[in-house]
Amino acid sequence: MKTIFVVVAAACSITACANTAEVQIVASRATTTSSIVEEVPSEPEDFVESTTTTALPPLTSTLDDVELAEVVNLGGEREPRADDDLVAAAVVDIQSWAAEILADTYGLDDAPVRGGIYAGYPGRIDPLPGCGTTETEYRDLVDYVALYCPGDEFIVYDDGPGGLLESLVNESGGISIGVVLAHEFGHFIQDRAGVLDLDLATVTTEQHADCLAGAWMGRAARGESSVLTVGVDGIRAGLIALVQVRDPAGIDTMSPGGHGTAFDRIGAFQTGVEEGAGACASLIDNPLPLMPNAYLSLDDYLRGGDAPYDCTGVSDPECLASWEFLGADLNEYWSIALGATVSLEAIPVASLDDACRDLRVVDGPIARCVDAQQVVFEAEAVQDLYVASGDFTLGYLLGLAWADLALENAGSSVRADPLKADCLVGAWVDDITLGSRRDPARTSTVITSPGDPDEAIMMLIRLADGEGTSLFERVAAFRSGVLLGPDACPAAS
Repeated sequence: MKTIFVVVAAACSITACANTAEVQIVASRATTTSSIVEEVPSEPEDFVESTTTTALPPLTSTLDDVELAEVVNLGGEREPRADDDLVAAAVVDIQSWAAEILADTYGLDDAPVRGGIYAGYPGRIDPLPGCGTTETEYRDLVDYVALYCPGDEFIVYDDGPGGLLESLVNESGGISIGVVLAHEFGHFIQDRAGVLDLDLATVTTEQHADCLAGAWMGRAARGESSVLTVGVDGIRAGLIALVQVRDPAGIDTMSPGGHGTAFDRIGAFQTGVEEGAGACASLIDNPLPLMPNAYLSLDDYLRGGDAPYDCTGVSDPECLASWEFLGADLNEYWSIALGATVSLEAIPVASLDDACRDLRVVDGPIARCVDAQQVVFEAEAVQDLYVASGDFTLGYLLGLAWADLALENAGSSVRADPLKADCLVGAWVDDITLGSRRDPARTSTVITSPGDPDEAIMMLIRLADGEGTSLFERVAAFRSGVLLGPDACPAAS
């Protein structure tokens, strides 16, 4: 689910950017005789290209004698693709992994998926099987990315041009198809285990499938697969894919068809990577906490949850620029947390290079002028991010700058301790999102609204460079701060 920023006094709000692309995952949709567990895409996020690294292959394989047509029904003459061998290896490995989970975790029949795996694309000669219908039309498949049909036990994925999956493959390689298929095999495992027969919210079964996809990737990343090795960029690709398939802002995650925000889905995936399939099984009875994702007011809905960047064109005389009301809230939050007055001023500048003599770079386009007690950010770059990925991209950056002040008091910095910094930003987001640990001395009216934690994660992905502390660890630190508050990451006193 997503978060929002609403400033009552200034009549401003922050939520997910209405211009970002979103993919809704719809599970167990009833059809005439069966149900479909499916993925629903739209245009790919623009941040994927800028965050993909090539330092390590996302996926490598020791399997060189299996062709894709041997493990996936290609339905006719299909042009070979560069990643076909890796996708074939991923399918072999996922099938083997799923059999292990069915036998070892659930004590069930470990026979492979009976109906097979199908690649759908324009010009396919053989028809795709239908789930409750005679066949699946490709024009319908493009709405999903992939689907699993319970009972009939088959999986279909979009192998055509121009869709979300092709975009992810172009950026991250065949590992993207692996993540999608591992998620669908998660639904296959649920089907065999009877989970899909339970009266569960869609988001619960999706969380479980996301966790199982993470368990598959974690197995390969730990070197426990005899077929595949997943590198750092493989896990990165998995995180990016989950950002792509988050629920749109305003969708009640607990409503029928709700699948969770990027924050929620990444949390389930990380549980699987770190703790394995056994931990995933526990999510059926004890799901992970979810972020609120419904709009809190009509005004917020009408604004799409987004605050104006700088109040240009806004007639309300009380409107504050986004960095002004966010900075005021951060000053109050950290004054209480540190027990001393914090009064940093956020200022947009043309370039960090000429901002001040004592510049202390925080990360990306944001820095501090220490003596002047100013936080400076490159206006053009930040405004572009604000428009492209949502208003809380600036919230995350400002959160890092104030966290840098807290870390400086402890003899550290954001650059020296990025995990602590991300956790501290998460603790602030917890205060303005969940509010369960809010200090009664707080007077600020800033609260979050749908999409903000997801936008923070998108900003984190933009900043992470693939070296040093992994993106996986940074996202985990941010989530810890949000879910556990400042106790998860105490700033030095």
